[in-house]
Amino acid sequence: MTSNKGFTLIELLVVIMVMSIISSLVIPYYKSGKKSDLNNISRRLVSNFRYVRSDAIRSGKKKEVLFDLSKNHYVYGEKKVVHIPDEVRLRLMLDWRGISENTGRLEFYPDGSSSGATVELEKDGKYLTIVVTWLSGNVTVRK
Repeated sequence: MTSNKGFTLIELLVVIMVMSIISSLVIPYYKSGKKSDLNNISRRLVSNFRYVRSDAIRSGKKKEVLFDLSKNHYVYGEKKVVHIPDEVRLRLMLDWRGISENTGRLEFYPDGSSSGATVELEKDGKYLTIVVTWLSGNVTVRK
């Protein structure tokens, strides 16, 4: 009676193939899950803008998103501070009332409109632009 104390070549190839399939599925999700990924940052920013707009409509009061470019963050709601990773550059284009040297303010009004803004995110030569229309307050992303 002989005992086999090893693996056959077929078994090793099957294990290697399964491992390569799993790694090819997991690695892209890991890379896209980084906090500094422009898509993730823009999704969060758009979500927060829409939240503030909805809050202004619901409460019947003007609500703001405050940007501080020197600290690379913005504040919304009840003093909720969101830091943008240092490797991501943030640029604002607001109306003349909403911007000063290193700060900016985007306002949402009870009728759903806004003061309007264009927010540009840049990292490693890649850009994403978030546009908030002044008339409707709608928030969209342009690549």
